[in-house]
Amino acid sequence: MKKPVVLATFCLAWCLFFPVEPVVAEGTKSLTPFARARLEPESKVTVGQPISVIVEVLVPSWFTGAPVFPDLDIPDSITIFSERGSNFTERIDGQTWAGQSRHYTVYAQRSGSFSIPSIPIAVKYYGEGVGAGATATVSPQPLTFTTQVPVQAQGLDYFIATTQLTLTQEFDRTPHMLKIGEAFTRVLTVTIHDALSMVIPSLPSSSMDGISVYPEPPTVSDTSGERGSAIVGTRKVTTTYVAEQEGDYQLPAIEIHWWDIGAKQLRSATLPPVEFHVNPEVAFDSAFSLPQELVTEETTPTQAQSRVSLVDLLKRWGIPLGVLLLVLIVIAKLARRYGPPILNHLAQRRTRQANSEASWFRQFRHAARSGDPRAALRHLMFWLDRIHDKPGAATLHSFSQEAVDPSLTQELEKLEDVLFGSTTTPDQAKTWSWRPLLRQVSRARARHFSFSERSAAKDAFGSLNPGVEKI
Repeated sequence: MKKPVVLATFCLAWCLFFPVEPVVAEGTKSLTPFARARLEPESKVTVGQPISVIVEVLVPSWFTGAPVFPDLDIPDSITIFSERGSNFTERIDGQTWAGQSRHYTVYAQRSGSFSIPSIPIAVKYYGEGVGAGATATVSPQPLTFTTQVPVQAQGLDYFIATTQLTLTQEFDRTPHMLKIGEAFTRVLTVTIHDALSMVIPSLPSSSMDGISVYPEPPTVSDTSGERGSAIVGTRKVTTTYVAEQEGDYQLPAIEIHWWDIGAKQLRSATLPPVEFHVNPEVAFDSAFSLPQELVTEETTPTQAQSRVSLVDLLKRWGIPLGVLLLVLIVIAKLARRYGPPILNHLAQRRTRQANSEASWFRQFRHAARSGDPRAALRHLMFWLDRIHDKPGAATLHSFSQEAVDPSLTQELEKLEDVLFGSTTTPDQAKTWSWRPLLRQVSRARARHFSFSERSAAKDAFGSLNPGVEKI
């Protein structure tokens, strides 16, 4: 009796300390999408420094539509949403999740603490028992960050935090020696990287006695490069200076202080003063000739010889000008009579060339060589539609079947897999090779599409079958 009791006690202790997990059939667990967010950088940042709010949405299967990200409204800040994103996969507790990532860029306009609320994101995905129509609304956790103004910059009237600032000036002419009435234009340009143009202060346009100053409204712009490159803010001020009195003048030096985010120190960009002199001569008096009735005996011989009478001009240039006028009249009459038919013929010819099969194939070849698989597919379908002479009539499947070319079929399948495959990543799409596809399509065209435009409109794929001869 002691042995069964000992055995039972051992089994009871084993179950208490090592419980057996229940066996769950595959597919019965309910997995729902979720979202998460993080900040880059995560530490305390400087006022005006861009902060990336990276939001990731994950589903247990695959997406059937792009997630809908709402606007992010944070008081005392400027938020820019980036349409560019990335796709990824991740293993969580033995389950493969598909994810999409987007990011917001936040520019805080004051020092202190900021709160990023939990935003609702609409998701479409493939769900078990529901299929492609599964939907959900997910929200990442709220976040907070803090901004500050460095001690070195706290006494400034303005604050610019950027990775690079350039200050330049350009003149339409050298302003060092001027005459009364002459003018010059100066263009001041401030460019900052990873910052918005609104933080650039107003640039001076100095007023001076004896010089008229005409400033134009400043031009501000914010641009962003390709593939999510940094925002570049620009402020440009154009000012025209007109000399009105003789004397020596100076445009004062310009200095702009800015905080270097990378080096974490205060820097300054400066332009030296510009000195110039205005001579007493009037710049525009020589532009006006003296009327004939005011010419007096004091006129010098050189001035008298420089005046040529109208009769002398007619004697010298009358015949050439008459011949030129006659030629222009003849050309005008010929253009009026024959111009419209010629222009109409040229327009029809350009239209025929633009709509020809060769033109559409050149567009496909150019799109394929760009390395963009979406552009290559789009222009390939345009070319096939032109062959059919009926939009939407051709498909890649029909093209592959009638061409009877295994190599062409393989390249078409690769193109579809790159664009529509569920496991294709953006890096794989970037490394897609366009050369084999263009080579195989060109071979099919050279082998089966050597026909005139008239036959192309009637029978696009009649010669694709090698066993059938064209009549």
